Amino acid sequence: MKSLFTIVCFVVLAMRVESQTCQALFSFDNTNLTIHFMDQSTHSANNPITTWFWDFDDGGTSTLQNPIHTFANPDHYDVNLTIHTQNGCTDNIEIRIEICDFGVSYSIGNCNSNGQVPVPFNITDLFDNANEIEVTLDGQSIPGSPFEIDIQNPVNITLFVPGNGLTHTVHIQSTDIATCGKTVQFVTDDCSSNCFLSSLNVAFVGGTTKNVSISSDFFSPQTVAITLGDLVHFTWQAGGHSTTSDATSGPDSWNSGVLGNGSTFDVSIHNPGTHHYYCQPHGGPGGVGMSGQILSNCPSGSSLPLAVNFTTTIANPAGYNILWSNIPVAGSPFQYAGVGPQSHIINIAGDGQTHSLIVRDVADPTCELQMNYTTPDCGQGGGNPVCSISGTVTNFGGCSNNNVSATLTVNSANGGSGFNVSIDNGPNTSYPYTGNTTIVSITLPGNGANHAVKITDNANPTCTATINVVTPNCSLPCGITNLTATPASGNGGPSGIIHTVNVQDFQFNPSVVNISQGDLVKW
Repeated sequence: MKSLFTIVCFVVLAMRVESQTCQALFSFDNTNLTIHFMDQSTHSANNPITTWFWDFDDGGTSTLQNPIHTFANPDHYDVNLTIHTQNGCTDNIEIRIEICDFGVSYSIGNCNSNGQVPVPFNITDLFDNANEIEVTLDGQSIPGSPFEIDIQNPVNITLFVPGNGLTHTVHIQSTDIATCGKTVQFVTDDCSSNCFLSSLNVAFVGGTTKNVSISSDFFSPQTVAITLGDLVHFTWQAGGHSTTSDATSGPDSWNSGVLGNGSTFDVSIHNPGTHHYYCQPHGGPGGVGMSGQILSNCPSGSSLPLAVNFTTTIANPAGYNILWSNIPVAGSPFQYAGVGPQSHIINIAGDGQTHSLIVRDVADPTCELQMNYTTPDCGQGGGNPVCSISGTVTNFGGCSNNNVSATLTVNSANGGSGFNVSIDNGPNTSYPYTGNTTIVSITLPGNGANHAVKITDNANPTCTATINVVTPNCSLPCGITNLTATPASGNGGPSGIIHTVNVQDFQFNPSVVNISQGDLVKW
């Protein structure tokens, strides 16, 4: 009866998992002693969530959907959320919260001879938990990061920020606690302005938002195609990861630092091409480990729309001129839209050259703003859509006439209508794309040798990849597969036991395993 009861229980549990129609999930605003928790759970249509139960691991609980909870001590807590739906679906999730927060003070200095504004920062570790911090300015890591910090030793650094009259963002992130970070924003003086015009900057017009999720050790999608002006919006669905560009300097470099679940980070790309990025703890430059890429393309057409933005405190009726490479833009002069922020769209050639951009008041031509701007290279192929193609060869079949079949999986973006496959530089076989991932069956020589499988986009011959595979040897008389051996005990049966080691973020659990001959370590 005991065995029968066990079997019946197992079947019931299996059926419950298959019918699961809800998922518990939550985020939170910060990790100081008082935290606002926000429910992000999902449920199927017509089956709404009816109850929420929060266990804060300190004796406190709540049944609110989005509670605010104050912890008594700066410690770590395993916060658990359990949800129930109208039709009986139940799910729960547990996330470790480590109390950590920063005290941040700063002062904005005056313009120096390099057109920069010194901004001294004093950063204190309020609860002595951060250990070390990564500091970024406008998405760029500050030289010297990460900095060691504790409650007795604050970090004092001076940032030299561009004096352009714009808003700048400084992010402070603990490298030990992914949920511990603080962001501050401030506006610098415009060091280039000596009149009522200031804050000259440019931006691509239009654009959409492309979303990339950061989950457990992978980016989804791994490859995203954009047009200049689009925004890539990263969202953390698992903590302990970063999005960090392979480029370490320039306008298309960025580093979010390691962030926690629920965090977001936006990236704007300024030049066409393939922009690789990776997760610092779990990947590396060049597509190592947890990595991805942004395929950036120029807008269609022969010119690029560019928004010229600036600010004025005086709106002279005569208006202002815009000069591109010292030539007035068609339509100049333009009327001010009152005082305050101004914006006008001009069309430029994407020639990859550096041009002077001047905004000059008509009534007072001594009052002007000037900057140099390097346009994207959208000519001579620079503006063609960036193509990406890769593939894998798996699942070798049986031998037939000394050949073997295999599965070819092709991943592509920004390609043509299909791709060609060549085996060992032989003739091409054409296949159509069936989406970003295409799976086809190919035939290879079954001689046990290495073979080159080359895949090439049919519209862009430079978009190609080669996969090297070793095939089975069909000339061998027979093969024995799935052979295993285990140590035997005195009665002829297996004697070892299984030790399970969990591979977690930044640690193995347990970190030490004692085994005997014949034991199995299962990762």
